[in-house]
Amino acid sequence: MNKRIKKAAVLGSGVMGSGIACHFANIGLEVLLLDILPPDLQEHEKTSPAARNRLVNKALEFAIKSKPAPLYDLAFASRIATGNFEDDLEKINDCDWIIEVVVENLDIKKSLFEKVDRLRKPGTFITSNTSGIPIHLMLEGRSTDFRRHFCGTHFFNPPRYLRLLEIIPTAETDPEMVHFFMEYGDLYLGKQTVLCKDTPAFIGNRIGVYAMAKIYQLTTQLGLSIEEVDALTGPPLGRPKTGTFRLGDLVGHDTAAKVIQGIKQNCPNDEQAGAFEVPAYLQFLLDNKFLGNKTGQGFFKKTSQKDEKGARLSWPSTSKRWNTNLPGSPTSPASRTPSRSTIPSAGSLPCLKPRIKGALWSASLWPGFSPTLPTAFRKSPTTCSALTTPCGQAMPGISARLNTGISSASKRGSRRRKPRETRWLPG
Repeated sequence: MNKRIKKAAVLGSGVMGSGIACHFANIGLEVLLLDILPPDLQEHEKTSPAARNRLVNKALEFAIKSKPAPLYDLAFASRIATGNFEDDLEKINDCDWIIEVVVENLDIKKSLFEKVDRLRKPGTFITSNTSGIPIHLMLEGRSTDFRRHFCGTHFFNPPRYLRLLEIIPTAETDPEMVHFFMEYGDLYLGKQTVLCKDTPAFIGNRIGVYAMAKIYQLTTQLGLSIEEVDALTGPPLGRPKTGTFRLGDLVGHDTAAKVIQGIKQNCPNDEQAGAFEVPAYLQFLLDNKFLGNKTGQGFFKKTSQKDEKGARLSWPSTSKRWNTNLPGSPTSPASRTPSRSTIPSAGSLPCLKPRIKGALWSASLWPGFSPTLPTAFRKSPTTCSALTTPCGQAMPGISARLNTGISSASKRGSRRRKPRETRWLPG
C-alpha cells in the first residue's frame, strides 16, 4: 500500500490519548488532539476558545510534565494542536490517520464514529485504542469505506516506552491496511506489532487483566498485603517492578475495572469467569475517584518526601489507617507473610521457572498462585492464532497475504535501521 502518514488526529486527551499524541509528535507527525468541552463551562466562558479547550490543554500539560517523559524533546510539543469536538472536529478532514482514545463506553465510541464518518475524507485510516471492546461492535451504521479502513490499534501505557502494539482487524478490514500498520508500528513507532483476533480484550489484556483480577482475589484469600504482592509479582515472575498494585495505579483503576467487567460480560463461559470480579477494596477506590497516578492517589499516594535521588516517595495503601478504613482491604497475617530475604534471591535466578517457584515457595504461596500460570497458554488459540471472524469463520484473503507479507517485512525490518528517534526506544 502506497500510504504516507503526515498528520494524525487523536480523539480523546486522557492518559492514553495525550501519551499517544506525544509519541506521534516524537516521530515528526503533525498532531491534532481533541476532547470534549469542559463539563463545568460557565455561561460567560462559552465564547472563549481558551475556556472551551481547557480540558484538553490541561490534559496535554499534565502529560508533558509526567514521568517518564512522553516527549523526546519538549520542543516537539509544538507539533501538537489542541481543540474540542464541538468546534474542531471538521479538522480531521485533512488527517491521514484518526485514532479514537475516548472513554471505554461503546455507545460513546459509536456516537463519535458516526460524526467521524461524515467528516473524514475517503481512504483515511480510522482506528480505536480500546482496551477490550470487540472492534466489530463499533461498525454498526458505518459506511463501506469506513469499514474497510477501520481496525484496532491498541497501545499500552506509557505509549512511548511499552513496545507492544496490538493490531486488531475485523472481517471487513482491508488486508493492505493491516499490513501497513504491522510495518508502520515497527519501523516508525518503534513497536513490536502483534496481529490479534477480534476477541474481547484481545491478547495482552485478556491475559494480563485476568492475572490482575485473579491476584486481587488471591490477595484477600491468602491474607497478603499490597507491598508483599508487588514484591512477589514483579521481577521474581519475570515482570516489571511495578508488580500488580502499582501497575493498577499506572493503568488507571477506572480503565482496569471496565476491562474486567467487559470480559465478564462478553466471555460468560470463560473457565476463569469467577476471577473477573471487582473486589470491595477496588470499588472503594473507584467510588472515591482514587483512580491511580492520574488522580494522584490509588493503592499508593505520593508524598512531599523525596528519596536520595530526589524522587518523590509514596506511602502504601496497606498502612494501618488504610486497612481500618477500606472495606474488604487486604491484610497480612504473620502466617502468610513472605520471607522478604528470599524474594530478591529468587528474583536473581537466571531462569524464569526456578525464579517463579523459588519466590512463591519461599512465601508458601505456590498452591494459590500456580493455577494462574497456564492460563496464557490456554488463551493463545482464542486470541492470536489464524484469523477468524467473531463467529469462528475464516477471514478470506487476509491470513494468506499477511502470513507471507509480514514474514518478509519482519526480516527486512530486522536488517533495516529504524528512524533515529525510534530505534533506541526501551522495552
